[in-house]
Amino acid sequence: MSNKAGFYVQHSDLVLSENIREDYKGKDWKEFVASFLSLGQLQPIVVKPNGDEKYEIVYGERRWRAIGEHYGLGVPIKDMPMGMVWAATRDNLPTHTRLLIQFGENQQRSDLTFLEKAKFIRKFHDLMIEEKGADAWNQELTAHVLNLSPASISHYLRVEEAAKSDVAVAKATTLDAAVKRMKTAEKLKVRHDAAKKDDNNAFERATSIIHHGDARDWISTIPDGSVDLVNFDPPWGNNVSYKAQENHEGFDDSDEYAGSLREFMLPQIFRVLRNDRFCVFWFRSWIEEQMAELATSCGFNLDFTRTACIWYKVDKVVDQNRNPEKSLVEAYEKFFLLRKGDPVFHERRANNVFAYDRVSLGSIIHPTEKPLALCSDIIRLCSVPGEMVLDPCAGSAAFLDAGLRISRKAKGCELAETYRERGVTRLAEYLKTFRDA
Repeated sequence: MSNKAGFYVQHSDLVLSENIREDYKGKDWKEFVASFLSLGQLQPIVVKPNGDEKYEIVYGERRWRAIGEHYGLGVPIKDMPMGMVWAATRDNLPTHTRLLIQFGENQQRSDLTFLEKAKFIRKFHDLMIEEKGADAWNQELTAHVLNLSPASISHYLRVEEAAKSDVAVAKATTLDAAVKRMKTAEKLKVRHDAAKKDDNNAFERATSIIHHGDARDWISTIPDGSVDLVNFDPPWGNNVSYKAQENHEGFDDSDEYAGSLREFMLPQIFRVLRNDRFCVFWFRSWIEEQMAELATSCGFNLDFTRTACIWYKVDKVVDQNRNPEKSLVEAYEKFFLLRKGDPVFHERRANNVFAYDRVSLGSIIHPTEKPLALCSDIIRLCSVPGEMVLDPCAGSAAFLDAGLRISRKAKGCELAETYRERGVTRLAEYLKTFRDA
């Protein structure tokens, strides 16, 4: 008796193969058995002939057992002749069943990524909607067939879509991490749209502050001697930012790129600075001597600030430490206060250690984001109200945001469009307060 791709066969004419599952029930067994009364048999049991008009089960033992519990009580299955099951051989399997078998095999792979799984779920879900119709198929049915929770199906489908346009989501290593990044991006988009709609003037002003493009091209447009303070926080090289690189939007953190960027930008930064001004220059710790030599060769001096300053991350007591038995948690970053001419500090400060917690994971918008309080502290130390602050590698725009909040002018550049948009939103939210006030 035919039924789509396959045929009906007596439940009693199917026999188990030698590889019998001992753990076929699981925690959801009662719900699974009950589902056949409301949903019927949604996919065929894959069989092969076994002689004497019998068939051996290749795939679908759990369904066969669940259906058998109903027939044993004389209870029919929805849309099925009493005592019959829907079966198919490998030669006449429906497309969605082929996908399910492929999925089952891939599930055994130790290297199956959450994104590969998400793409399969998307393919299967869309195929079933195409076959059954959008009114007859939904995420709950996909979850039932794949033996996953409806919530996880929703996450997989949303993440699969988000990964197409959000590199941070695509680079996540787990579904949980991808969902968190997706939700962060969604929240930021809501903020971005609200800032743009709420006060178009604030949004336009924020857009004019952060340029989207390569800092090397952009800085050539900045006039000589027109800037009062520069924050220069480029990629460090040697793949030091491996965690940011693996988990967020990709960027070139090679020694070659980082070195060429520093060598090009430092002379340009010296050019655009007014006399007797500072440049905040961030670098990886073990190349301190090399960075000092590079800076002085570009015209800067380190008089009075030859010892590097330190941002001590007070809250950093754990880390993604790959070799905890060999290395300690790195809880600080270094920066030089480079001097053009003979500048003096605007405020007095006790020492060169800046102790601040990192930005919380729940509010961070860039993988190497500096806290606002740290940026404000440095800006107050090195400039006066009304002066121009420049950040050619703006990232989260924290330095620009801090400058605006303490009455400085601000201008920056960011290469990654995603982070530039986030930075614009951040500045627009602050600039909007002027109208509200």
